Order: sequence, then structure tokens, then C-alpha cells
Amino acid sequence: MAARQNKTRDGVLAQKKGVQVAVIPFVEADIVAEGGLGSVFVNLPPRTMIQRVTSNITTASGTLNATVDVLANGVVLVDELAAAAANTGDESLVAAARYLATGGEVVIRSGAVAPADGALIGELVVEYIELDKNSGEYTLHLGS
Repeated sequence: MAARQNKTRDGVLAQKKGVQVAVIPFVEADIVAEGGLGSVFVNLPPRTMIQRVTSNITTASGTLNATVDVLANGVVLVDELAAAAANTGDESLVAAARYLATGGEVVIRSGAVAPADGALIGELVVEYIELDKNSGEYTLHLGS
């Protein structure tokens, strides 16, 4: 059996990446803006992989079953985030929206049941990795 190849010294493989974090505070007026089309909060660079979205609803919408959607580059990333109760939660991500080849906007907009009483206040924590950005640190190389 042949020995395995040592790729640890090839190109940027040994260069470490870092998790970037966007903290997005929002109020209901931001979500229902432009007839429910919402607002753009951050613009992510090309070749970004979204790892996690955590919601923190600090003041619930008074609208029964109110939801919001989170889009990444025009594709739904978090579908129907519950906004009718104050809570913190790790949101399920739509896999097809996690990788942004050309980068793109993160938008929060009204979901199927739009918040409508003006009370909603919250924040999203979006964790992502810029695949072409290196931290300047290196992992260990295998011996040659």
C-alpha cells in the first residue's frame, strides 16, 4: 500500500480561518418596511459560509403567530422565525442559502404572518466564515 500524500504544506490549507459574527438589532418597523419586504442589515463578502443564526426576541410581537424570514442574497435562510414570544433560539438554516458564492445581503422581512402591532424588538446573531480570509495563524505541518 502506498503512503498517503502530505497536503499540509500545499497553498493555504494550513492557514487558519476565523468565525466572523454579525449582531443585528432590529425593531418591527424595520421588518415591515417597504410593504413587508424588510430591510438590509449587513452585506457579506464573496465566498462566505453561514454557520449559525441565533435569534433573541426581547419583546414579542403582539400579533398572534407572527413570523419573520431571514434571507441571504435573496434566498430564504431562516424560514418563519417565531416572533410572537420572547425567547432565544438557534434557528434552523435552509442549506441552499448558507453558501454565498458572490456574497450578498442579509435581509429580515415579514413572514407568512406579518408582525402588525409595532411591539417586536429583537436581534439576530449571524456566525459566518469568509472562506478566502485567513487569520494569519497556521496549523501544524506534518513532517516531510
